[in-house]
Amino acid sequence: MVGPTFGVMIACAALLILRHNRISPTRACFVGLNVAYLANAAICLVLYAPMRNSGWFVILGVASFMTLELVWIFIQSFRV
Repeated sequence: MVGPTFGVMIACAALLILRHNRISPTRACFVGLNVAYLANAAICLVLYAPMRNSGWFVILGVASFMTLELVWIFIQSFRV
């Protein structure tokens, strides 16, 4: 159950370590905050998957946009 959570945290931590000189400190803090929320959302998605009520779909939507935002930040760091 905690596999997706650790996967998200380890992947983003590795990218931050590899790209720390190309990401501004403000964006790095923003990535850390987003990763924490995304890890929490991953736990909620896995835990509440059998129920699939309206809250599950809201968390899925928010987690999708947070993932896209993290991908956008890391894409920008590779461009610089």
